[in-house]
Amino acid sequence: MLLSFVIFHKGGLVLYQHLNEASSTGSSVESLTNAINTWLSEIYFNPTISKTLKKNTIQVDDDDTTISSRRTIVEWEETSDLIAMAVYPDLRHEDFPWIRNLLTATLYEFQIFIKASSKKESATSTDTSSSNCNDDVVLIMTTVASPENQSSFDRTFQVLFQRHRNNTSTGDSTSAAKSIGSTSKNNPPGKQGGKGKEKRQWHDGKAKVTKGTMAELDRSKAVTEDDILKSEEQALAEARAAYLPTDADLEEFHMEDTTTLIDADDEDDDDGSSSSSSSWGKSLSGLFAQMTGQKVLTKQDLEVPLKEMHRLLTSKNVAADIASQVCDKVQESLVGKKLNSMYRVKTAVRQALEKVINELLLPSTQLDLLRQVVSKRDRASSLFARSKNQRPYVIVVVGINGVGKSTSLAKLAYYLKSNGCKPLLAACDTFRSGAVEQLGVHAKCLGLPIYSKGYSKDPSSVAMAAIEQASQNGNDVVLVDTAGRMQNNLPLMKALGKLTFENQPDTVVFVGEALVGNDGVDQVKMFDKAVSFQSKSQKVDAILLTKFDTVSDKVGAALTMTHVTNAPILFVGTGQKYHHLQKLSTASVIKSLFQ
Repeated sequence: MLLSFVIFHKGGLVLYQHLNEASSTGSSVESLTNAINTWLSEIYFNPTISKTLKKNTIQVDDDDTTISSRRTIVEWEETSDLIAMAVYPDLRHEDFPWIRNLLTATLYEFQIFIKASSKKESATSTDTSSSNCNDDVVLIMTTVASPENQSSFDRTFQVLFQRHRNNTSTGDSTSAAKSIGSTSKNNPPGKQGGKGKEKRQWHDGKAKVTKGTMAELDRSKAVTEDDILKSEEQALAEARAAYLPTDADLEEFHMEDTTTLIDADDEDDDDGSSSSSSSWGKSLSGLFAQMTGQKVLTKQDLEVPLKEMHRLLTSKNVAADIASQVCDKVQESLVGKKLNSMYRVKTAVRQALEKVINELLLPSTQLDLLRQVVSKRDRASSLFARSKNQRPYVIVVVGINGVGKSTSLAKLAYYLKSNGCKPLLAACDTFRSGAVEQLGVHAKCLGLPIYSKGYSKDPSSVAMAAIEQASQNGNDVVLVDTAGRMQNNLPLMKALGKLTFENQPDTVVFVGEALVGNDGVDQVKMFDKAVSFQSKSQKVDAILLTKFDTVSDKVGAALTMTHVTNAPILFVGTGQKYHHLQKLSTASVIKSLFQ
């Protein structure tokens, strides 16, 4: 629904305002006024915000329930003198594309209305000798803003509103958009004039190619620098909307996943059939349902349920040998224990699983990326540092084609920047077309510097130059983007080994898809081999799994990858935006494996 439609002069005078019935109460009018004032101060008069799209979502600080969820969209059009603004609620499941056409058409009609009012005022005025041009403009605008004239134009607006809301005429608003800002007598909306649509001439490819035909097909000459600039601004605005989180997004999302399994055993009945099923899943509850009463557990008692547990694990993409290891460790923990109730069985199973999976997901080599970056920066800035321009912390991101390395690198940059670091992005994917430009868009969205040398350059040399520039400019971390390559492409894997050998990164992060299954194990093994080929001190230090929100309960690949490489899961990607980065929780993995 449309909450309000306002036309005002850029001098500040409100010329016309339409409110719907729900917004006509005193508190609602005040809320809408707050929304307009917020838009003026924070967006329209803010030079740092792009206004190419002329559409913004704002937060209204008011308790009035007529403002839907306190999130309001302001969409506007303007001429050299006037601004037309539409205010409507932010409904995620509904869009209002006809608002733009309504704004342009209403502005066109209102300019005609102003002309008519000015002529009427000139005819009734008797003393014009002492007035100047500015006084005449003020007088005309004051006259147009009178309640009588607003009521008169309101009938025109109601017709336009009904027409555009019902999508009965799109041609009118298209013509009106071409008329905005013009003071000449143009054709009224809907009157196209001319010869109409010309018939397209389709060629069969046999016609003679001449300079004239080539000139007709050349559309590049019609593009001006202003058009290119507007196109780039619009593309950047769309990229920021797609990647940068809003305040509401950040409120709903936490960087660290603090999900823990509810100890539902204390809340269950003696048969353990209520909330335990939801916390541990029906599968795990069913495996040990037959174990009740006073008895000491033996291998024979556990053989059938552990066999079923092995089947469940392998069905969730856990490698067979890892599944066997989990089952063996659980068996060792349970055999010989005297259990007097179902409660004790489930507690013992949970403790055994948490211990085993913790050992797999949290290997001996741990990595706290932020702490390491800050620690190296602090050492460089200490009084005992050998040089004030010491080498920054270097992170190289590797992986196969199409897994989301560049986006994951941008997420890491956002994470580090949000925690007080100063990253520099190095565009070392000099092979894939558009890779440098893609990383450049991420750099603009994040407000971070980028180092690039274009295409067909040696990636290792580009990375070295980027590290040197970061040292001079005070950047404390360099994120190196590399070209995607298949793990069986020997020349490209050797080039990757050359890059890591010559630049000696502090951390090598392998980016893989969470949904790839056990093929990811082969990928991470081959990349680890390539990184350490020329330098035994280099290896894959951490794993970042993308598209983790799409794997449902098949999370077993994470267990297998960490077991094979002894590299921890640094983060998992759970969405497109920069803040969609989570630390993997052991409790959530157990719940996914046995739900």
